[in-house]
Order: sequence, then structure tokens, then C-alpha cells
Amino acid sequence: MTAELTAASASGWSLGEIFERVISGIDEVRQTVIDTGVDLGAVSATPPNPWMPQDFVMSVRWILLHLNTEVARHVGHADIIRESIDGAIAYQLNAEADGEPWPPEGMDDWS
Repeated sequence: MTAELTAASASGWSLGEIFERVISGIDEVRQTVIDTGVDLGAVSATPPNPWMPQDFVMSVRWILLHLNTEVARHVGHADIIRESIDGAIAYQLNAEADGEPWPPEGMDDWS
């Protein structure tokens, strides 16, 4: 049984119902952004992180797009299960795909 079917069985919802709930939640957040006039270009404080460029600017738009990317990564192909098997995290896989070293310089105790 796939993870999706297991989740649907545990919740009592069909996959279609789960999909509709997710889409409804996304629409609700989108409408909240519109209704509150959130400035998608507003800059958010960026915590120190060695995997981002030194001049990286984190906007509200970037955060929302990043959340979308992370949801797609984990929903579409059981990345969480793969991570539990091989231990590689998304940042590592992205760096390796781009031909970058892992871990980046200055980043200690990450696998």
C-alpha cells in the first residue's frame, strides 16, 4: 500500500477528498494574501545559513515559492522515504546535481 493510500485510509478520506482539502487550503491562503494586501516583495530577515549566497535576499514571494517547491518535492515522489533510506537531504542532492561540494565550506556536522 502506498503512503498516499495509507494516509487516506488512516484519515477516512479518499485521495480525491484529500486533494480537494489541500487545494482548498491553498486557495484560502492565496485569498488571505490578496485580502490583507501582503507585499510579496517585502524582505524577510534571513537567518545565517551557509548554503545560501552571502547576498541572498529572502522575500515573502521567495518563501511562498519555496514552500510550494518543498510540498511538491515531498508529495510527488516519496522523498521522505528516500531520505530515511539513503540519508541524503534535499540540500545535498541539489548541491550535487549542480556540481557543488557537499557539505559547503563552513557547514559542519551535516550529512
